[in-house]
Amino acid sequence: GAEVDARSHDDATPLHCAAIGGHQLVVKHLLKSKADVNARMKGEMTPLHLAAFNASQPVVQTLVEMGANVEAKDSSLRTPLHLASGSISDNGSRFALGQNDSKKAELAQLIN
Repeated sequence: GAEVDARSHDDATPLHCAAIGGHQLVVKHLLKSKADVNARMKGEMTPLHLAAFNASQPVVQTLVEMGANVEAKDSSLRTPLHLASGSISDNGSRFALGQNDSKKAELAQLIN
């Protein structure tokens, strides 16, 4: 079979591609196949950064549940929460900051 953590020219893994595309079932399959949930690609982006930027709540939730580091910083020192907040104006999504202090809870409240 194919390598679950194969790399593209920009160091993206299949999990990065599934996360940015909002493909929750593919994300779940890759994680069950032991894909690195915190893999870094060009710009130090993780799959969670990409899913948050794209406002893909189901993928964000799946990645967080599977242990994605919600405080990971990309090369511009942005966390997934920063990217989720910034995606509001880009696609009309709403990001609701929860009452809970947990960054996981805040990120999980990303809604469309």
